[in-house]
Amino acid sequence: MNTPDNENGTWESEMGDEFERRVRNLHEAPLDLSSVKGTAMKIRTRRRAAVAGGILAAAAVLVPVAVIATTGNDRADGIDPAVPSVTVTDPATPQPTPAPTPAPTPPASPEQTGTPQVGAPVGVPYLERAGSETVLHRADGSTVTLPGTYRDAAVLDGPVVGYRTDDQGNGFVDVIDVVDGSSSSVTTTYAVRSAMSTTPDGRTVAFVTTDDELVVYNGERGAQTLRESVDPGVTLSAIVGNGDCVSEAGCHPFLEHVNFEEGAAFEINYEGEDSAPAPGALRVNDAGDDFLVSVITSGTDFETCGGLYDREGGGRWIFETCDYQVHEIAPDGQHTVAFDSYFDGLGPRSFYLLDGDGEEVASFTSDSVVSGVTWADSEHAVATTYQDGQWRIVSLGVDGELKTLETTEAGNELNAPWFLTGAS
Repeated sequence: MNTPDNENGTWESEMGDEFERRVRNLHEAPLDLSSVKGTAMKIRTRRRAAVAGGILAAAAVLVPVAVIATTGNDRADGIDPAVPSVTVTDPATPQPTPAPTPAPTPPASPEQTGTPQVGAPVGVPYLERAGSETVLHRADGSTVTLPGTYRDAAVLDGPVVGYRTDDQGNGFVDVIDVVDGSSSSVTTTYAVRSAMSTTPDGRTVAFVTTDDELVVYNGERGAQTLRESVDPGVTLSAIVGNGDCVSEAGCHPFLEHVNFEEGAAFEINYEGEDSAPAPGALRVNDAGDDFLVSVITSGTDFETCGGLYDREGGGRWIFETCDYQVHEIAPDGQHTVAFDSYFDGLGPRSFYLLDGDGEEVASFTSDSVVSGVTWADSEHAVATTYQDGQWRIVSLGVDGELKTLETTEAGNELNAPWFLTGAS
């Protein structure tokens, strides 16, 4: 889900860095049989985070290297056509009728030129690489340039927090001050051993540092250490709450074991023992503030099982399935994003929208890869995909309506222009 490098980086570093993105959901565990059965079939997606991972059954990996979008409209509008001069003549002598001024040829649209329109809102925040910097497109279409090559970002109440990796695959979380809504500078950097997770409201992030601390960062409250020693065999899956970690409802992180055979997933509670997010859950793919969690409960060589679980009260399964990997939960909890139970190669080619019974109501299939999916609202999911030789940002409604929001001819299957962020 997050995850590199500027256009001047070496091919080797790009491939190595991207490999870290593709397998960081395997948490750098050895690819033994138990790991393949458990972690290799999962895409780590956050409420926005980009989809990545699955069973690495092919050596090909997707290396997103973003390019800056340019406008496809270079014409100056508002120029009146020339007005013919008026000549006084003898009324008995007829004059030829002036030819009408041709209408100007309209410019090619971004869809025709393959060039994304700069700042065009797509309903969710996304990142776009610009050399050694990254342009953060907010949901409303406004932009801010971030001083680094980031894979994920969250716009908090005040700063922006971004996740990046270096040429060796080491991860870092930067706290970035934004001045006048446009310029930015890094004020604090954390070395991290896993990518960050973002709460459903987008106002809080969490991550595990290389010193094994579980840190929660909220725009208003700053950094809070929720646990000082996280076992090296455990990593962060998701977090819900309002970011106030001294209150019961403030911070609820979900963690998992790198090797599924070492134990089940668990939730860190404000008081009392850690608890299971769902019966038999090995991983939490997504969590909502309404007590819903999408989880993986088992995996074999050819399928992944799990479902959607309601933790409220005594808890109950909304649905269970081995036909899909259930991931992003819609804001109203009525639908979920899902992927095929098994896939390999570059990543998933399809994504599905499921209803509260786990039944498919809409789907999209690419001829190549779907690299990221998140919800724009309760009725529409937004995805980045490579289709028909173009990178696209598409919107799929629960009613089946499909719209193309952005297209570009730039890049190829191994060179993507956009990263969806973890906050919508």
